[in-house]
Amino acid sequence: LTVSIAILYTARSFNIIRFPHFSENVVNKIMPLPMFFFGNLLFGLAGTQATR
Repeated sequence: LTVSIAILYTARSFNIIRFPHFSENVVNKIMPLPMFFFGNLLFGLAGTQATR
C-alpha cells in the first residue's frame, strides 16, 4: 500500500498521471463503501458458521 501511494505521487509530481488533491469531500463520497464491505464480510462469515 505504501509503495503504491509513493509511486502514484511520484508519477503525479512528474506529470505522468493526474488526479485531484486529497479532500474531505472525497472521503464523504466513498464512506459507504467500507461499511458495505465490512457488513458483507461479517454476514458472510456468520453465514458460513451457520452451515456447520
